[in-house]
Amino acid sequence: MISHRYRCIYVKVPKCASTTVRDWFIAYASGRHSFRPYWYHGTLAERMQALARALTLYPDYFTFSFVRNPYRRFESIYRNANRIAAHRAVRMPGHPDRLGTPHQYAQLVDELLDDSGTLWGPCATAWFRENTRRRYGPLGIPLYALGFTFTHARPQVDFLPDCNPDRLFGVKRPHPAPLDSIGTVETLDADFDRLRERIGLPSVPLFRSNATTDTPAAPVRCGPAARRLVEQLYAADLAFTGCSREDALPTPDVHAERTGEGLPGGGSPPSRTSPPAPVGLNTRLRRGRYAIGTLEMGLEDRLYRIAALRTRLGPLVRRVRGLT
Repeated sequence: MISHRYRCIYVKVPKCASTTVRDWFIAYASGRHSFRPYWYHGTLAERMQALARALTLYPDYFTFSFVRNPYRRFESIYRNANRIAAHRAVRMPGHPDRLGTPHQYAQLVDELLDDSGTLWGPCATAWFRENTRRRYGPLGIPLYALGFTFTHARPQVDFLPDCNPDRLFGVKRPHPAPLDSIGTVETLDADFDRLRERIGLPSVPLFRSNATTDTPAAPVRCGPAARRLVEQLYAADLAFTGCSREDALPTPDVHAERTGEGLPGGGSPPSRTSPPAPVGLNTRLRRGRYAIGTLEMGLEDRLYRIAALRTRLGPLVRRVRGLT
């Protein structure tokens, strides 16, 4: 996400309040996805490559991101994946969780990350389409059950310039500078307030969007086996954030030398259930274009499963993309 009005770039880390931050910037700070038509937001793997190029073209822009306790982030990824599977009417007999237990899903993620490797951009999209029916995990979950969000399962450090000084999302970095600010989901409101003051953003509080965590009706209970596997999968995230197994929050000295603020701890994320302030027509139009893009991606996803239509519609889709 980039805002030329406020000369800042938001580096999105999936399942780290990214929808909340994105929607706020759309509504109040002229936020746009980096160098792609706004109504066609593309797959995550493709958008991130555009973001890496934006970091190169605008090295003087203020850059920021938010990270999360890796255990809680895994739980959010697990909930979101089940929601996508339910939307696609994926049902596994005998498994009411659809994608299995958290431990079984962690095993699926382990195989998926090992198989997808370091793919980003169009290569990642092509890999997904070529392997949509490949099965992962002890339950043999097909890849298409996860949708285009399969890249959500990547470690947080894969998305952070701080941890990728030479190449980010497959794009070479001529300016390997770290982010100017890193906050946490656990202290999102306080960190975002400091961010607003630092770069002069409008004084409008965040409003909650796409919340899939802290849902009493669908608690996620990760047992010892699941936690051990999560620790293996996200060892780099645990080291970077300073989190511990006991649901501890990041230690206060992470990045303290660079930002002067660090990553303070605290309790559970505060609720942001109050409605947002009224928005104007332009904001509504932007949100409408984004909704159209979401529908278009879902339709394209379904059409690409039909081999007979793929050959006929492929050139048309590429032509439409070229025209937009």
